[in-house]
Amino acid sequence: MNLDGDAAQPPNVPPMPGEIRSLFNGELIGRAIVSWAEFDLDEHNRYCRRVVVLTDDSVIIGGGAQVRSIRIPDIQEAKITEGLGVDRLTIIVNDAVAAEIRYTRRCRRDITRVNRMLSRRLPNKAADSERPPDWLDAIERKFEQQSHCPKCGRAIPDYADGACPACLRNRAILWRLLDVARPYRGKIRLALAVTLALSVLNSLPPVFTKYLVDDGIGTPGRPGSMGRLLYWSGWIAASVVIVELLASWRLLMLSTIGTSVARDLRHRIYAHMHELGLRFFAKRRTGSLITRVTTDTDRLWEFIVFGSVDSLRNVVMIAVIGSIMFYMNWKLALVALTPLPFVATLTWLRSKTLHRMFGRLWTYWSRIGAVVGDALPGVRVVKAFANEHREIQRFDARSDEYTRHEQAVNSVWSRFVPLVSGVMRLGIALVWMVGGVLVLQHMGDEKFTVGTLIMFVAFLQQFYPLVMELVNSNRMVTRAASSAQRVFEVLDTPPDVFSRQGAVAKDRLQGRLEFRGVWFTYEGAAPALREVSLAIEPGQMIGLCGPSGAGKSTFVNLLCRFYDVTDGQILIDGIDIRDYDVKWLRRQVGMVLQDPYLFHGTIAENIRYGNPDATDEQIIAAARAANAHDFIVGFPDGYDTMVGERGQSLSGGERQRISIARAILHNPRVLILDEATSSVDTETEKQIQQALDRLVEGRTTIAIAHRLSTLQAADRLVVLEKGRVVEQGTHAELVDKVDGVYAKLHRTQMEMNQQVAIR
Repeated sequence: MNLDGDAAQPPNVPPMPGEIRSLFNGELIGRAIVSWAEFDLDEHNRYCRRVVVLTDDSVIIGGGAQVRSIRIPDIQEAKITEGLGVDRLTIIVNDAVAAEIRYTRRCRRDITRVNRMLSRRLPNKAADSERPPDWLDAIERKFEQQSHCPKCGRAIPDYADGACPACLRNRAILWRLLDVARPYRGKIRLALAVTLALSVLNSLPPVFTKYLVDDGIGTPGRPGSMGRLLYWSGWIAASVVIVELLASWRLLMLSTIGTSVARDLRHRIYAHMHELGLRFFAKRRTGSLITRVTTDTDRLWEFIVFGSVDSLRNVVMIAVIGSIMFYMNWKLALVALTPLPFVATLTWLRSKTLHRMFGRLWTYWSRIGAVVGDALPGVRVVKAFANEHREIQRFDARSDEYTRHEQAVNSVWSRFVPLVSGVMRLGIALVWMVGGVLVLQHMGDEKFTVGTLIMFVAFLQQFYPLVMELVNSNRMVTRAASSAQRVFEVLDTPPDVFSRQGAVAKDRLQGRLEFRGVWFTYEGAAPALREVSLAIEPGQMIGLCGPSGAGKSTFVNLLCRFYDVTDGQILIDGIDIRDYDVKWLRRQVGMVLQDPYLFHGTIAENIRYGNPDATDEQIIAAARAANAHDFIVGFPDGYDTMVGERGQSLSGGERQRISIARAILHNPRVLILDEATSSVDTETEKQIQQALDRLVEGRTTIAIAHRLSTLQAADRLVVLEKGRVVEQGTHAELVDKVDGVYAKLHRTQMEMNQQVAIR
């Protein structure tokens, strides 16, 4: 039992905040927590805050009128029913509902995870059901921990894209942002020195104005002088010219620094994204990631140029002007600063509100980008179904959503700015009134001259706008902090697949592949591969087949090391795949996909993508080998023909042959063919198959296909079902197994082909 009264937790379980633990009235003391999740609806579908905790022996529900505990050995079944807006996790004990946990979609991810871990512990499983591996809970806990903030323990909402809004600290984040500008610290120091000089110089004209009025123009009892008038006018003009020249040079320098820092940030975030694994991209919208590289870095440029240094300038000028005013006349200075406490309080309250609003506003903006990024690449499908109006409605719905929240921000802002501005203007009027009274009462006293009053008013006309700028900069600072947090959230994400120190990079691969007891799971869910053991000799062609969801794509993803195995080993030429240099390894593996991806550019550029150093002659040779040369030269621009976004200007067969030419130029030792001929007509399939026959020569090849007829040339067929290798052999051997998985798939396809032929 923990002496401090906390619940015991395995190291990978996210910490439970004290406010949540308090809902259980000490029921968790000494219990080993396996997982926990918040849910947000009560039994009447009213919003509430409740928590379900899974321990090693019980399910405990807290947050209601009383804490409920259900022993796991007593539970017969735990099942989730998804509804329209409301989901339910129902726990059955003795053929009756013992508990029904209701929640909205916001809580679906965490409740589903708790239910998976609970289901693995239920005693009433079928006798022949497979016991999950011991490490599965640890893997799931690891991903559960990533979905919660490590500082406060709260679940990170989906809209935050991995960054906890509750722990956003503007000051710490922006200091870190300024640290990014370290390579330019020499120029920044120079810009800061000029900024400080400008702060002092900007405070001189009001002082000069005092002496111009008192000495140059004169006051009652003290005649003026043309010489002194011209003298002080000259000093005012000189200070204005110097200030403007220095300000122009300072702005140019800061703009250059800001542009360079933004460029460096764009490079760092984009380069780091390419280091991250597929798991990172699977969890995030493309529009959200594009916004981080473009919009967010642009906002940071604005902060670096106009935010950080200008805020420092404003602070220094406020301090200088305030000091001068107190030195000249402390009574008038106190009158002038009367509105400041009120302004400071308003600013603090408003900044807390805007911080929350800006975080959500960015999310709604990225959703607009996600809709556009989703619809435009699929414009052919949109038009095929005449769904243009539907897509416009989707876009307008997201746009209206963003507009509503932006108007809410503007509403808060528009109420605040006039209030603060009006208070400051009243402060100036107060100085005129009180200062005028003091001048009349102390006529002839040098501390209460007309020039002094005019100087104070001039100072206030500088002082209050500086305060307003500082107040208004809070909006820029809040937006910059939100953008910086999202940028750093990407930069702080470590690659889950990386090259170890001393990674191997051989001169040449032989191409022998071996899977040894390989298990793999996505985020702790049911294993996608289960104890797969398989050896493939160099130059051998393996046909990989099985029903949908059998694990074929996972198999090749692991071979390309897009993910690392959860348990077991994959070896190439006898060396663990994790000991190879990642980039070198992937250059040894080529892929031809069912839906080949072509980049916007020319045909030659897309073929050369397989080998950036290839000559034009090598490109043409690869195209000939892929049966692509004849249709390429048929275009008016030949190899310089633009293929359009994702190759939309080409047919499916043409895109496939260009991707084969790209793979030929890549010259891999291991080749993966993923449904390479499934979406083309018979004549095109013949041409593609001829190209593939030339491509696989001398290479270790893994071919995936649902059309089993395309795999009959394979040296060996490997059949997967539910993540396991269930059959191996040649086509002739497997098709004769009456109850075999391959034989059933083959019979089903033959029957379907006959039905199509009859029709």
